Amino acid sequence: MQSTSTLPASTEPAASAPNAPADSSAAEAPQTSHSVLLVSIPGIREALELQSSRELARFIVSMMDEVPDILPLVVKKAGVSRLFTSSDMKPLADTVTYPTSKYFEVIERSNAPTKRPPSPARARSPKRQKRTTKDIPLAPFSLHGVYNLTCPYLTTNWDADYFQQPLILRLAPSSTGGHLWGSFRLGIIEGVFRTTSPAPFTPGTPITFVWRGRETSERRITVDESNEGEFTLSEDGAVRGRLNGAFYEEGQYVDLDTGRCVFEGKKVHDKRYRADNDKLVKGWKKEWRRLPGQSCMIIKGVYNRESPGPSDTSGGEEEENAGSDGVSG
Repeated sequence: MQSTSTLPASTEPAASAPNAPADSSAAEAPQTSHSVLLVSIPGIREALELQSSRELARFIVSMMDEVPDILPLVVKKAGVSRLFTSSDMKPLADTVTYPTSKYFEVIERSNAPTKRPPSPARARSPKRQKRTTKDIPLAPFSLHGVYNLTCPYLTTNWDADYFQQPLILRLAPSSTGGHLWGSFRLGIIEGVFRTTSPAPFTPGTPITFVWRGRETSERRITVDESNEGEFTLSEDGAVRGRLNGAFYEEGQYVDLDTGRCVFEGKKVHDKRYRADNDKLVKGWKKEWRRLPGQSCMIIKGVYNRESPGPSDTSGGEEEENAGSDGVSG
């Protein structure tokens, strides 16, 4: 036997009785509502940590396609190689061009500290805030300093074992202020440099230099006419520059691709360079003068006899101080 169900003849609501009191809420406009999405930040982190590296790579690439403005941030975080070139050059295959001004704008914005309002317990009165802000002087621009660097060109073209230590740039002016001297440690290569731009050295102005260096496991300094570069210092403690030339590695000279060895970084401290500036510069000048091909353990006093221009030394001072340093400016 089949069972049947009977539907009501009418699905319309029954009409209210004529004498029934009117519902006050019926005259009001119906209230609209919408759903909201509750996002758990720890939950997102946990979900991403469960993904494989390949899945995360696909996710990041898809985000770059949908939101192109995050490309510079991804480039920085991934540490991939960058080529700064002319805007009228034809781009390489599988590359994306991005204006350097836009790139640095995004990077600086990503590095900016997040501003958070003070908690009520630590809030100060407007009068006290004004007095405290006025009493704190701004740090003046200084040529002394130590900078932590990144150099994607080197880190992507040489073995990771060379880059266990931070990449460092050290900088200090000579006793006369006519030149800047410094040293650098860039993983595979380390050395000293001397500026060739005339003083004064102001923020935002490109400063050219010549350098001598060695592969970190070698015991000889490389002197090459093409060993040059430039960098720019900023008032906020940033440095950006490039390194051109060649160095000696495992019995042969290795050329750095012109214009591709780009570095950038931030000043971390400069306390030690204020106290012992002369001693540091003398040490860098002494390293500069070492004869190429000689061991670093050579007897003190064996140096090149250079003219006052390249050695930054006057003739009289060099004769008087031969064997120690004798470099004045």
